[in-house]
Amino acid sequence: MNTPLYQALGEQMATGRSRFHMPGHKGVLPAPLERCAPYDFTEVPLTDSLYEADGALRELEERFSRLYGTAHSLLSAGGSTLCIQTMLSLAAAGGELLCERGVHTSAVSAMGLLGIGPHWLFPDHTRYGIPLPLTPAQVEAGLCAHPQVQAVYITSPTYYGFLADIAGIAEVCHRHQKPLLVDGAHGAHLPFMGQALHPIAQGADLCCDSLHKMLPALTGAALLHLREERFFRQAKVRMSWFGSTSPSYLILLSMDLCCGQLEGELPRRLQAAAGRLADLMQTGAARGVPFIGGAGCDPLRLTLPLRPLGMAAGEMLGLLYAQKIEPELCSPLGAVLLAGADTAGEDWQRLQCLLGALPAGEDGEAEEAPLAFHAPPRRLSIREAMLKESEALPPESAAGRVAAAMVTPCPPGIPVVMPGEILDDEAIFLLKSYGITAVNVVK
Repeated sequence: MNTPLYQALGEQMATGRSRFHMPGHKGVLPAPLERCAPYDFTEVPLTDSLYEADGALRELEERFSRLYGTAHSLLSAGGSTLCIQTMLSLAAAGGELLCERGVHTSAVSAMGLLGIGPHWLFPDHTRYGIPLPLTPAQVEAGLCAHPQVQAVYITSPTYYGFLADIAGIAEVCHRHQKPLLVDGAHGAHLPFMGQALHPIAQGADLCCDSLHKMLPALTGAALLHLREERFFRQAKVRMSWFGSTSPSYLILLSMDLCCGQLEGELPRRLQAAAGRLADLMQTGAARGVPFIGGAGCDPLRLTLPLRPLGMAAGEMLGLLYAQKIEPELCSPLGAVLLAGADTAGEDWQRLQCLLGALPAGEDGEAEEAPLAFHAPPRRLSIREAMLKESEALPPESAAGRVAAAMVTPCPPGIPVVMPGEILDDEAIFLLKSYGITAVNVVK
Protein backbone atom coordinates (compact mmCIF):
# COMPACT_ATOMS: atom_id res chain seq x y z
CA MET A 1 0.00 0.00 0.00
CA ASN A 2 1.38 3.41 -1.02
CA THR A 3 1.48 5.57 2.12
CA PRO A 4 3.91 8.50 1.65
CA LEU A 5 3.11 10.28 4.93
CA TYR A 6 3.46 7.07 6.94
CA GLN A 7 6.83 6.53 5.29
CA ALA A 8 7.92 10.11 5.94
CA LEU A 9 6.99 9.88 9.62
CA GLY A 10 8.89 6.58 9.83
CA GLU A 11 11.95 8.24 8.29
CA GLN A 12 11.72 11.05 10.82
CA MET A 13 11.61 8.55 13.70
CA ALA A 14 14.50 6.60 12.17
CA THR A 15 16.80 9.64 12.44
CA GLY A 16 16.88 9.04 16.20
CA ARG A 17 16.84 12.79 16.81
CA SER A 18 15.77 13.94 20.26
CA ARG A 19 12.38 15.62 20.21
CA PHE A 20 13.19 19.13 21.40
CA HIS A 21 10.09 20.36 19.57
CA MET A 22 6.31 20.16 19.90
CA PRO A 23 4.21 18.29 20.94
CA GLY A 24 4.95 18.16 24.62
CA HIS A 25 4.38 14.42 25.01
CA LYS A 26 7.61 13.72 23.05
CA GLY A 27 6.12 10.61 21.51
CA VAL A 28 5.11 9.06 24.82
CA LEU A 29 1.48 8.84 26.00
CA PRO A 30 -0.34 6.49 28.41
CA ALA A 31 -2.66 3.69 27.30
CA PRO A 32 -4.56 3.45 25.05
CA LEU A 33 -2.60 6.06 23.06
CA GLU A 34 0.91 4.72 23.55
CA ARG A 35 1.11 3.05 20.12
CA CYS A 36 0.07 6.09 18.09
CA ALA A 37 1.97 8.74 20.12
CA PRO A 38 5.30 8.31 18.25
CA TYR A 39 3.55 9.31 15.00
CA ASP A 40 2.11 12.53 16.44
CA PHE A 41 4.61 14.99 15.00
CA THR A 42 4.64 18.66 14.20
CA GLU A 43 5.82 20.26 10.97
CA VAL A 44 9.54 19.50 10.78
CA PRO A 45 11.50 19.16 7.50
CA LEU A 46 10.81 15.47 6.83
CA THR A 47 7.10 15.63 7.75
CA ASP A 48 6.18 18.43 5.28
CA SER A 49 3.98 21.48 6.02
CA LEU A 50 0.23 21.31 5.39
CA TYR A 51 -0.43 24.72 3.82
CA GLU A 52 2.89 24.86 1.92
CA ALA A 53 3.04 21.16 1.06
CA ASP A 54 5.81 20.08 -1.31
CA GLY A 55 6.60 16.59 -0.01
CA ALA A 56 4.59 13.70 1.39
CA LEU A 57 1.46 15.82 2.01
CA ARG A 58 1.50 17.19 -1.52
CA GLU A 59 1.83 13.66 -2.89
CA LEU A 60 -1.13 12.60 -0.74
CA GLU A 61 -3.25 15.47 -2.10
CA GLU A 62 -2.36 14.48 -5.66
CA ARG A 63 -3.40 10.88 -4.98
CA PHE A 64 -6.75 11.99 -3.57
CA SER A 65 -7.19 14.24 -6.60
CA ARG A 66 -6.77 11.26 -8.91
CA LEU A 67 -9.19 9.16 -6.84
CA TYR A 68 -11.90 11.86 -6.83
CA GLY A 69 -11.34 13.09 -10.38
CA THR A 70 -10.65 16.69 -9.35
CA ALA A 71 -8.25 19.41 -10.40
CA HIS A 72 -7.14 19.53 -6.76
CA SER A 73 -8.16 17.82 -3.51
CA LEU A 74 -6.77 19.62 -0.47
CA LEU A 75 -6.24 18.07 2.95
CA SER A 76 -8.08 19.36 6.02
CA ALA A 77 -7.39 18.25 9.58
CA GLY A 78 -10.14 20.62 10.71
CA GLY A 79 -13.07 18.68 9.30
CA SER A 80 -15.49 19.95 6.69
CA THR A 81 -15.91 23.09 8.80
CA LEU A 82 -12.53 24.33 7.56
CA CYS A 83 -13.46 23.39 3.99
CA ILE A 84 -16.81 25.21 4.21
CA GLN A 85 -15.14 28.34 5.57
CA THR A 86 -12.66 28.19 2.70
CA MET A 87 -15.29 27.57 0.01
CA LEU A 88 -17.38 30.52 1.14
CA SER A 89 -14.36 32.80 1.41
CA LEU A 90 -13.29 31.89 -2.13
CA ALA A 91 -16.67 32.34 -3.79
CA ALA A 92 -18.74 34.81 -1.79
CA ALA A 93 -16.77 36.77 0.84
CA GLY A 94 -18.36 40.15 1.44
CA GLY A 95 -21.11 39.44 -1.08
CA GLU A 96 -24.42 37.65 -1.40
CA LEU A 97 -25.18 33.95 -1.63
CA LEU A 98 -28.12 31.86 -2.81
CA CYS A 99 -28.33 29.23 -0.13
CA GLU A 100 -30.39 26.29 1.03
CA ARG A 101 -32.03 27.13 4.36
CA GLY A 102 -31.10 23.83 6.00
CA VAL A 103 -27.36 24.49 6.05
CA HIS A 104 -24.92 23.26 8.67
CA THR A 105 -24.26 25.66 11.52
CA SER A 106 -20.61 25.98 10.42
CA ALA A 107 -21.79 27.61 7.17
CA VAL A 108 -23.88 30.17 9.07
CA SER A 109 -20.92 30.98 11.31
CA ALA A 110 -18.70 31.37 8.25
CA MET A 111 -21.25 33.75 6.67
CA GLY A 112 -21.06 35.88 9.78
CA LEU A 113 -17.26 35.89 9.83
CA LEU A 114 -17.04 36.68 6.11
CA GLY A 115 -19.85 39.24 5.92
CA ILE A 116 -21.96 37.18 3.51
CA GLY A 117 -25.63 37.96 3.01
CA PRO A 118 -27.71 34.85 2.22
CA HIS A 119 -30.90 34.57 0.19
CA TRP A 120 -32.64 31.45 1.48
CA LEU A 121 -34.23 28.69 -0.56
CA PHE A 122 -36.65 26.45 1.34
CA PRO A 123 -36.78 22.78 0.30
CA ASP A 124 -39.97 20.81 -0.12
CA HIS A 125 -40.76 17.93 2.26
CA THR A 126 -41.81 14.33 1.94
CA ARG A 127 -45.33 13.56 3.10
CA TYR A 128 -43.73 12.48 6.38
CA GLY A 129 -42.19 15.91 6.98
CA ILE A 130 -38.58 15.05 6.04
CA PRO A 131 -36.79 17.78 4.01
CA LEU A 132 -36.03 16.98 0.38
CA PRO A 133 -33.01 18.31 -1.51
CA LEU A 134 -33.33 21.45 -3.59
CA THR A 135 -34.29 21.02 -7.25
CA PRO A 136 -32.87 22.71 -10.37
CA ALA A 137 -36.18 24.56 -10.79
CA GLN A 138 -35.93 26.02 -7.27
CA VAL A 139 -32.36 27.16 -7.90
CA GLU A 140 -33.37 28.63 -11.28
CA ALA A 141 -36.14 30.62 -9.64
CA GLY A 142 -33.78 31.79 -6.91
CA LEU A 143 -31.17 32.99 -9.40
CA CYS A 144 -33.77 34.83 -11.44
CA ALA A 145 -35.01 36.56 -8.27
CA HIS A 146 -31.49 37.34 -7.00
CA PRO A 147 -29.17 37.67 -10.01
CA GLN A 148 -26.65 39.63 -7.93
CA VAL A 149 -25.55 36.63 -5.82
CA GLN A 150 -21.97 35.49 -6.23
CA ALA A 151 -22.52 31.74 -5.79
CA VAL A 152 -25.01 28.97 -4.96
CA TYR A 153 -24.56 26.75 -1.89
CA ILE A 154 -26.42 23.46 -1.28
CA THR A 155 -26.10 20.24 0.73
CA SER A 156 -25.90 16.76 -0.81
CA PRO A 157 -26.21 14.10 0.51
CA THR A 158 -28.69 15.47 3.02
CA TYR A 159 -28.57 14.18 6.57
CA TYR A 160 -31.54 11.95 5.84
CA GLY A 161 -29.80 10.48 2.78
CA PHE A 162 -31.27 12.24 -0.26
CA LEU A 163 -28.98 13.07 -3.17
CA ALA A 164 -29.65 16.33 -5.01
CA ASP A 165 -29.76 16.53 -8.80
CA ILE A 166 -26.30 18.06 -8.87
CA ALA A 167 -25.96 17.79 -12.66
CA GLY A 168 -29.21 19.69 -13.18
CA ILE A 169 -28.39 22.32 -10.56
CA ALA A 170 -24.84 22.77 -11.93
CA GLU A 171 -26.25 23.36 -15.42
CA VAL A 172 -28.51 26.08 -14.04
CA CYS A 173 -25.69 27.71 -12.06
CA HIS A 174 -23.24 27.70 -14.94
CA ARG A 175 -25.84 29.10 -17.35
CA HIS A 176 -26.18 31.99 -14.89
CA GLN A 177 -22.37 32.12 -14.56
CA LYS A 178 -22.42 31.29 -10.85
CA PRO A 179 -20.20 28.69 -9.15
CA LEU A 180 -21.92 25.81 -7.37
CA LEU A 181 -20.67 24.99 -3.87
CA VAL A 182 -21.72 21.71 -2.27
CA ASP A 183 -21.53 20.65 1.35
CA GLY A 184 -20.92 16.98 0.61
CA ALA A 185 -19.60 16.22 4.09
CA HIS A 186 -21.53 12.94 4.25
CA GLY A 187 -20.57 11.76 0.76
CA ALA A 188 -16.84 10.95 0.78
CA HIS A 189 -17.65 7.36 -0.26
CA LEU A 190 -19.79 8.27 -3.28
CA PRO A 191 -17.06 8.04 -5.98
CA PHE A 192 -16.45 4.43 -5.02
CA MET A 193 -19.99 3.08 -5.28
CA GLY A 194 -19.78 2.11 -8.97
CA GLN A 195 -21.74 5.17 -10.15
CA ALA A 196 -20.97 8.83 -10.88
CA LEU A 197 -22.62 10.04 -7.67
CA HIS A 198 -20.07 12.55 -6.37
CA PRO A 199 -20.87 16.29 -6.75
CA ILE A 200 -17.59 17.04 -8.56
CA ALA A 201 -18.30 14.31 -11.13
CA GLN A 202 -21.70 15.92 -11.72
CA GLY A 203 -20.46 19.47 -12.21
CA ALA A 204 -20.07 21.13 -8.79
CA ASP A 205 -17.25 23.67 -8.68
CA LEU A 206 -16.28 23.31 -5.02
CA CYS A 207 -17.18 20.50 -2.63
CA CYS A 208 -16.15 19.29 0.80
CA ASP A 209 -16.07 15.70 2.07
CA SER A 210 -15.59 14.55 5.66
CA LEU A 211 -13.61 11.34 5.26
CA HIS A 212 -14.32 10.31 8.84
CA LYS A 213 -18.10 10.26 8.41
CA MET A 214 -18.28 7.31 6.01
CA LEU A 215 -14.69 6.10 5.46
CA PRO A 216 -11.96 4.71 7.78
CA ALA A 217 -10.30 7.94 8.95
CA LEU A 218 -10.03 9.78 12.25
CA THR A 219 -12.59 12.41 13.21
CA GLY A 220 -11.59 15.73 11.66
CA ALA A 221 -10.26 14.24 8.40
CA ALA A 222 -11.73 16.05 5.40
CA LEU A 223 -11.04 17.11 1.81
CA LEU A 224 -11.74 20.30 -0.13
CA HIS A 225 -12.28 19.46 -3.81
CA LEU A 226 -11.77 21.91 -6.68
CA ARG A 227 -13.19 20.96 -10.08
CA GLU A 228 -11.08 23.54 -11.93
CA GLU A 229 -7.86 25.50 -11.45
CA ARG A 230 -9.47 28.90 -10.98
CA PHE A 231 -9.78 28.75 -7.19
CA PHE A 232 -6.51 26.93 -6.51
CA ARG A 233 -4.16 29.91 -6.21
CA GLN A 234 -5.99 31.24 -3.16
CA ALA A 235 -7.40 28.01 -1.72
CA LYS A 236 -4.43 27.04 0.43
CA VAL A 237 -4.03 30.63 1.64
CA ARG A 238 -7.66 30.77 2.70
CA MET A 239 -7.43 27.39 4.43
CA SER A 240 -4.51 28.74 6.46
CA TRP A 241 -6.69 31.67 7.58
CA PHE A 242 -9.11 29.37 9.35
CA GLY A 243 -7.09 26.20 10.03
CA SER A 244 -4.83 25.46 12.94
CA THR A 245 -1.13 26.17 12.55
CA SER A 246 -0.63 22.87 14.40
CA PRO A 247 -2.58 20.37 12.30
CA SER A 248 -2.95 16.91 13.79
CA TYR A 249 -0.52 14.51 12.14
CA LEU A 250 -2.52 11.59 13.47
CA ILE A 251 -5.54 12.84 11.50
CA LEU A 252 -3.34 13.38 8.43
CA LEU A 253 -1.81 9.92 8.86
CA SER A 254 -5.29 8.38 9.00
CA MET A 255 -6.04 10.12 5.67
CA ASP A 256 -2.85 8.66 4.21
CA LEU A 257 -3.84 5.16 5.26
CA CYS A 258 -7.43 5.70 4.06
CA CYS A 259 -6.14 6.79 0.66
CA GLY A 260 -4.06 3.63 0.40
CA GLN A 261 -7.14 1.54 1.13
CA LEU A 262 -9.20 3.43 -1.45
CA GLU A 263 -6.53 2.63 -4.02
CA GLY A 264 -6.88 -1.03 -3.02
CA GLU A 265 -9.80 -3.18 -1.92
CA LEU A 266 -11.86 -0.66 0.10
CA PRO A 267 -14.19 0.27 -2.81
CA ARG A 268 -15.14 -3.40 -3.20
CA ARG A 269 -15.99 -3.61 0.50
CA LEU A 270 -18.03 -0.39 0.36
CA GLN A 271 -20.02 -1.72 -2.57
CA ALA A 272 -20.56 -5.02 -0.78
CA ALA A 273 -21.92 -3.14 2.26
CA ALA A 274 -24.25 -1.13 0.01
CA GLY A 275 -25.49 -4.35 -1.58
CA ARG A 276 -26.17 -5.92 1.79
CA LEU A 277 -28.05 -2.84 2.99
CA ALA A 278 -30.11 -2.83 -0.22
CA ASP A 279 -31.04 -6.48 0.34
CA LEU A 280 -32.21 -5.74 3.89
CA MET A 281 -34.24 -2.75 2.70
CA GLN A 282 -35.86 -4.88 0.02
CA THR A 283 -36.79 -7.50 2.61
CA GLY A 284 -38.19 -4.81 4.91
CA ALA A 285 -40.13 -3.20 2.07
CA ALA A 286 -41.78 -6.55 1.32
CA ARG A 287 -43.13 -6.45 4.89
CA GLY A 288 -44.36 -2.87 4.45
CA VAL A 289 -41.59 -1.20 6.49
CA PRO A 290 -41.18 2.37 5.16
CA PHE A 291 -37.70 3.75 4.61
CA ILE A 292 -35.71 6.37 2.72
CA GLY A 293 -33.15 4.65 0.57
CA GLY A 294 -32.52 3.20 -2.84
CA ALA A 295 -32.43 5.24 -6.08
CA GLY A 296 -31.65 8.91 -5.54
CA CYS A 297 -30.28 8.25 -2.05
CA ASP A 298 -26.98 7.57 -0.35
CA PRO A 299 -26.43 3.82 -0.81
CA LEU A 300 -24.92 3.41 2.67
CA ARG A 301 -27.61 5.29 4.63
CA LEU A 302 -30.97 4.04 5.88
CA THR A 303 -33.61 6.41 7.25
CA LEU A 304 -36.73 5.07 8.93
CA PRO A 305 -39.44 7.78 8.96
CA LEU A 306 -41.44 7.61 12.17
CA ARG A 307 -44.80 9.09 11.15
CA PRO A 308 -45.94 6.16 8.96
CA LEU A 309 -44.80 3.75 11.68
CA GLY A 310 -46.95 5.57 14.23
CA MET A 311 -43.94 5.74 16.56
CA ALA A 312 -42.45 8.43 18.76
CA ALA A 313 -38.70 9.01 18.81
CA GLY A 314 -38.38 7.53 22.30
CA GLU A 315 -40.17 4.35 21.25
CA MET A 316 -37.91 3.95 18.19
CA LEU A 317 -34.83 4.56 20.32
CA GLY A 318 -36.01 1.85 22.70
CA LEU A 319 -36.27 -0.62 19.81
CA LEU A 320 -32.83 0.36 18.56
CA TYR A 321 -31.26 -0.10 21.97
CA ALA A 322 -33.06 -3.41 22.42
CA GLN A 323 -31.14 -4.62 19.36
CA LYS A 324 -27.93 -2.96 20.68
CA ILE A 325 -27.89 -0.44 17.82
CA GLU A 326 -26.67 3.13 18.32
CA PRO A 327 -28.10 5.27 15.49
CA GLU A 328 -26.58 8.34 13.93
CA LEU A 329 -29.79 10.19 14.76
CA CYS A 330 -33.21 9.45 16.21
CA SER A 331 -35.52 12.47 15.94
CA PRO A 332 -39.31 12.87 15.80
CA LEU A 333 -38.97 12.72 12.01
CA GLY A 334 -36.90 9.58 11.67
CA ALA A 335 -34.03 7.34 12.68
CA VAL A 336 -30.86 7.54 10.57
CA LEU A 337 -28.46 4.58 10.41
CA LEU A 338 -25.11 4.56 8.61
CA ALA A 339 -23.49 1.39 7.27
CA GLY A 340 -19.87 1.10 6.18
CA ALA A 341 -17.15 -1.15 4.88
CA ASP A 342 -16.42 -2.33 8.41
CA THR A 343 -19.99 -3.02 9.48
CA ALA A 344 -19.58 -6.52 10.89
CA GLY A 345 -21.71 -9.64 10.48
CA GLU A 346 -23.24 -9.30 13.94
CA ASP A 347 -24.14 -5.68 13.17
CA TRP A 348 -25.99 -6.72 10.01
CA GLN A 349 -27.87 -9.37 12.00
CA ARG A 350 -28.96 -6.77 14.54
CA LEU A 351 -30.22 -4.50 11.74
CA GLN A 352 -32.11 -7.41 10.22
CA CYS A 353 -33.73 -8.13 13.59
CA LEU A 354 -34.67 -4.46 13.97
CA LEU A 355 -36.38 -4.36 10.58
CA GLY A 356 -38.17 -7.58 11.44
CA ALA A 357 -39.44 -6.07 14.70
CA LEU A 358 -40.86 -2.92 13.11
CA PRO A 359 -44.56 -2.74 12.30
CA ALA A 360 -45.73 -2.26 8.74
CA GLY A 361 -46.18 1.39 7.93
CA GLU A 362 -49.44 3.05 7.06
CA ASP A 363 -49.70 3.85 3.37
CA GLY A 364 -51.16 7.15 2.30
CA GLU A 365 -50.72 10.74 3.34
CA ALA A 366 -49.32 11.75 6.68
CA GLU A 367 -51.97 12.61 9.25
CA GLU A 368 -50.38 15.99 9.91
CA ALA A 369 -48.90 18.31 7.32
CA PRO A 370 -45.35 19.41 8.20
CA LEU A 371 -45.07 22.79 9.87
CA ALA A 372 -44.47 25.51 7.28
CA PHE A 373 -41.12 27.30 7.61
CA HIS A 374 -40.50 30.82 6.37
CA ALA A 375 -37.76 33.42 6.51
CA PRO A 376 -38.67 35.97 9.22
CA PRO A 377 -37.99 39.65 8.49
CA ARG A 378 -34.31 40.59 8.83
CA ARG A 379 -33.19 43.55 10.95
CA LEU A 380 -29.44 42.90 11.19
CA SER A 381 -26.91 41.06 9.09
CA ILE A 382 -25.75 37.68 10.34
CA ARG A 383 -22.41 39.23 11.22
CA GLU A 384 -23.93 42.14 13.15
CA ALA A 385 -26.23 39.87 15.13
CA MET A 386 -23.53 37.32 15.96
CA LEU A 387 -21.15 39.96 17.31
CA LYS A 388 -23.63 41.78 19.54
CA GLU A 389 -24.18 40.98 23.21
CA SER A 390 -27.04 38.52 23.68
CA GLU A 391 -29.30 36.98 26.27
CA ALA A 392 -31.38 33.79 26.43
CA LEU A 393 -35.16 34.13 26.70
CA PRO A 394 -38.11 31.73 26.51
CA PRO A 395 -39.87 32.02 23.12
CA GLU A 396 -42.98 33.67 24.57
CA SER A 397 -40.81 36.50 25.93
CA ALA A 398 -38.80 36.93 22.73
CA ALA A 399 -41.51 38.16 20.34
CA GLY A 400 -40.25 41.06 18.24
CA ARG A 401 -36.65 40.59 19.36
CA VAL A 402 -33.73 39.89 17.00
CA ALA A 403 -32.19 36.42 17.04
CA ALA A 404 -28.49 36.34 17.92
CA ALA A 405 -27.98 32.71 16.95
CA MET A 406 -29.35 30.03 14.69
CA VAL A 407 -32.17 27.96 16.19
CA THR A 408 -32.80 24.58 14.61
CA PRO A 409 -35.39 22.03 15.79
CA CYS A 410 -34.31 18.40 15.85
CA PRO A 411 -30.97 18.80 14.12
CA PRO A 412 -30.58 18.53 11.20
CA GLY A 413 -33.89 20.26 10.62
CA ILE A 414 -34.66 23.55 8.89
CA PRO A 415 -33.64 26.51 11.11
CA VAL A 416 -36.59 28.46 12.48
CA VAL A 417 -34.55 31.65 12.75
CA MET A 418 -31.11 32.80 11.68
CA PRO A 419 -28.97 35.46 13.38
CA GLY A 420 -30.33 38.91 12.60
CA GLU A 421 -33.91 37.81 11.91
CA ILE A 422 -36.88 39.13 13.89
CA LEU A 423 -38.77 36.59 16.00
CA ASP A 424 -42.22 37.17 14.53
CA ASP A 425 -45.45 35.38 15.51
CA GLU A 426 -44.85 32.50 13.07
CA ALA A 427 -41.32 31.94 14.36
CA ILE A 428 -42.53 31.95 17.98
CA PHE A 429 -45.24 29.43 17.07
CA LEU A 430 -42.67 27.13 15.43
CA LEU A 431 -40.27 27.39 18.36
CA LYS A 432 -42.98 26.44 20.83
CA SER A 433 -44.33 23.69 18.56
CA TYR A 434 -40.92 22.03 18.53
CA GLY A 435 -40.47 22.29 22.27
CA ILE A 436 -37.64 24.84 22.12
CA THR A 437 -37.49 26.47 25.52
CA ALA A 438 -34.87 29.19 25.02
CA VAL A 439 -33.60 31.39 22.22
CA ASN A 440 -30.61 33.76 22.18
CA VAL A 441 -31.62 37.30 21.25
CA VAL A 442 -29.70 40.52 20.81
CA LYS A 443 -29.75 42.69 23.92
